[in-house]
Amino acid sequence: MAQPDTLPVRTAGILGSNNPKRPKKVKGDRLPNGTHLPEVKLVEDQIWDWTEQLPQTDHVQFFRSVNWENTLIGPLDEWPPCLRQATYQVMADTRPATLYWGSFHVPIYNAAFVPLAGATHPRIMGSTFKDIFPELWDHISPLFELATHTGVAADVVEAPMTVMRNGYPEECFFTGNFTPIRGPDGKIEGFYNALFEISRQKIAERRTVMLNLLSTPEDLTTESVCRHVMQCLKTNDLDVTMALFYRVDDEAGQDQSILRLAAQIGIPNGHHLLADKLPWTSNEGIVPQCRQTWRQTTPLAIPVDSRFDGIVWQGPAGPSKSIAVIPLRIGTGLFGFLAIGTNPRQLDSANVQFVGDLGRVVSSVMASAISAEELKLRQEKLELELINSDLKIRHLVTHASVGMVHLMMGGSFLWANNYYWEITGIQSAEFRAEDYAFFDCILPEDMPLTNMEWSKVAAGNEVTSTEIRLKRLYQPPAGEPVPATILMFAFPFIEGGEVKSVMACLTDISRQKWAESWQSRLAQEARDAKKQQEAFIDMVSHEMRNPLSAIIHCVDDIIASSQGGEAFDEASSPQHYANLLSENAAAARIIETCAQHQKYVIDSVLHLGRLEADLFSFTPGAIRPGALCESTLGMFELECRSNDIHARVDADPSLAILEIEEVCTDAARITQIFINLLSNAIKFVKSEPKREITVRYGACITSPRDAFPPDVFWATPTSTEHEDVTENPEFGDGEQIHLTFSVADSGIGIDPKELSNIFERYKQANMSTQVRFKGSGLGLFISQQLCQKQGGEIGVRSIPGEGSTFCFHIRVRRMVADPSSPAQARPLLLRQVSAPAISPEGPNPQASKHQFRLHVLLVEDNIINQNVLRKQLTRAGCIVHVANHGAEALDQIRGMNCWKDKNLSATLLDVILMDSQMPIMDGITATRELRKLEAQGMITRHIPIIAVTANVREEQVDAALDAGADDVMQKPFKSADLVEMMINHVERARTAMLSNLQQDGFPLG
Repeated sequence: MAQPDTLPVRTAGILGSNNPKRPKKVKGDRLPNGTHLPEVKLVEDQIWDWTEQLPQTDHVQFFRSVNWENTLIGPLDEWPPCLRQATYQVMADTRPATLYWGSFHVPIYNAAFVPLAGATHPRIMGSTFKDIFPELWDHISPLFELATHTGVAADVVEAPMTVMRNGYPEECFFTGNFTPIRGPDGKIEGFYNALFEISRQKIAERRTVMLNLLSTPEDLTTESVCRHVMQCLKTNDLDVTMALFYRVDDEAGQDQSILRLAAQIGIPNGHHLLADKLPWTSNEGIVPQCRQTWRQTTPLAIPVDSRFDGIVWQGPAGPSKSIAVIPLRIGTGLFGFLAIGTNPRQLDSANVQFVGDLGRVVSSVMASAISAEELKLRQEKLELELINSDLKIRHLVTHASVGMVHLMMGGSFLWANNYYWEITGIQSAEFRAEDYAFFDCILPEDMPLTNMEWSKVAAGNEVTSTEIRLKRLYQPPAGEPVPATILMFAFPFIEGGEVKSVMACLTDISRQKWAESWQSRLAQEARDAKKQQEAFIDMVSHEMRNPLSAIIHCVDDIIASSQGGEAFDEASSPQHYANLLSENAAAARIIETCAQHQKYVIDSVLHLGRLEADLFSFTPGAIRPGALCESTLGMFELECRSNDIHARVDADPSLAILEIEEVCTDAARITQIFINLLSNAIKFVKSEPKREITVRYGACITSPRDAFPPDVFWATPTSTEHEDVTENPEFGDGEQIHLTFSVADSGIGIDPKELSNIFERYKQANMSTQVRFKGSGLGLFISQQLCQKQGGEIGVRSIPGEGSTFCFHIRVRRMVADPSSPAQARPLLLRQVSAPAISPEGPNPQASKHQFRLHVLLVEDNIINQNVLRKQLTRAGCIVHVANHGAEALDQIRGMNCWKDKNLSATLLDVILMDSQMPIMDGITATRELRKLEAQGMITRHIPIIAVTANVREEQVDAALDAGADDVMQKPFKSADLVEMMINHVERARTAMLSNLQQDGFPLG
């Protein structure tokens, strides 16, 4: 392609020039070869910005924004072509590159150099090398001089430097060169510097060299390896500025471990970090950090603080900024800790890999040393065993867990090991060499067997084995000591065809023999228990079926009396009807008595089940012991009166002496004990000519047995564990005292030989008692359990033909006069007491004292129970309304006089009887809904709700009360008792309502 004659060019000094010159025409010159240069025409008034040819990057924009006029280079438009050309090259280079121009080495650098410039960017641009990098000047200025002198690039190979960047002086390594740049006249005007940072590689190489040196100790002992580690650390004072090496002595367990200082670097004498034998739990020095890094299983970096004042830091970089605490692990165990001062010219994050590698290498070397030491010890041990094999075997035999003995033919000792003396109970100091001393430890009863076996061995039989009992006693885990039993293997020692001596091995099998007999006893007890259970089932069946048979017969008589044709004959006289009524009443009384008996049996079985399942709970409250005895005896008043039994309660003077009025205990549980004892007393006394029962009560602070006659037979505790319910917080913190009670009767008495049987379950004194007086055999067993659970016991003294006295005591607390005491927070409900007493027939006499009729809402789903109870309540003078379930009861409430929007014809309502288990809506839910309506004001006054239920467990009763029931009547019950309960709650509700009206200002009267 032809070249143009003239080329347009831009003048060098146009950009920013205040003095533009008119372009001139320049004639072409001739080249040395004779060729004419084309004529160049200068373009007039054309302005050229040479920096526009640079890459359009943010860094170039920054470069152009620098006020170069204030620098030693001058404004951009006056830069000579060689400088511009070098700038083009720097900005186009992808490597970190810098142009140092002029005698002051003014830097011009590209974007790749910015990370290396660190904190000096951006002020480095246009400054001077010496001003910006004073710490490097002494290293770099000789390179500038060398390149200037030789005209050849001065190489920088792996040059170590400390560069201030990222906010701290950082250790760096660079490789590159300083290439001279010449001007138009051939003089060196500047230097082109392109370099690579190799800091990571150099530091990693240095550390790898040290780690490799660490991994090759000369001597594999822990002490020499420890010295080797410290020597290796000293070779790298750039990365390790100080060191502490601790060994952990954990022979006594980690919590009692001791940290022993094994070696150190840089810690001067007298420094507190040189403390040795530091407890694992200490807070001195860096022990807390050692515990922390042990828990987190990785090295821990901690900042340098006042603990490290006075340390002679190694290396040229000065004090470290952080200390790395490294756990040294061997397998799953802990050998010790290594604490080092880290490189102060590296961030902690850059030291993590090195610290981790250091910990692994040191741990590995230490593990090798320990393995080598253990191997050496094993080798020495084996050598010692080979040298002293006979002594070792003798030692093994001496301390074997089998008794070994060597005997002369006359039975005297040649030798015996330690366990032989232990197993036979003979002290080795009592060793005797006379004949047959071996036989002194054998039980005389087993001597014939021993002599027979000895004869077999003396005759040359190879081996004989037999079980022999010793005079020494063996204490089994349970029961009385028994003679120890050994299994003996004996064999002759024959020389020259003649028996010279006898050797025997003895094994203690006392525990196995006891276990065999124990298992045999357990099996027999299991068989006995099965028989007792079968007898109990037979007894319960008998006690339930017999009354049930009587009930069926009575019911048949009642039905027959009302269905017979002659029963309602017009000719029948009034006396005939009176006789029928009398017969029916007698049949009803029999049914009632049978039902009470069945209830008593069922209650006893249920109480036994609760005791065995440990479901008995105690609800303490404030009681007066005298009132409790009087009220309990009052439950049997009618039965005593009907059987002409004289019963009384006597108070012991101890109550007055100790000034005891009220105590905190569970009255229901004491009443259960009394009911069982009084029921038995009445049963055994009512057929006697003399019929007396005396209840006596008292108290003492200690030794409750001393309050009773010394000849009382006390029941054996069924548990060795000490039970004391008064320690529970609901019993309060009053003084602990013992209440003492006794029930004496003038009955038939008990034979002393039979006293031990009466407190066992399902048992009575003898079979004749069972046949004559019936009973479940559970009452006294349950009473004993209740006494034991209340920290007491029960016993009996008896004289056949004169009567019996049952005594018991329990632990209680004196009542304190603190109304906030937990024991007084809730009134006592004797709702778990089942009394066998017989109440009078017909409606409760108390009902006749009230002149108003109760309006009752009966909520019951069982039609039979519904009809029976409605009939009984109607007979008692009540007006009864019936609902079949809870939802129906809620519907009926809206039409009664307690409803907010009632009308004049609303049904009257005084009390609600609520069954628990019903379809659609159960009694608990219905009670809760009724109380919610009352709280909302839809029910205008408090209506007593009595839960009528067969669910009698304590938590079930609590659930009914918590739902809002005022009281609980447990099935079965008497209608008279239910009427009395309803009257009491209705009167209480009316009294409360009248009191509220008076407080609201309504005149009454």
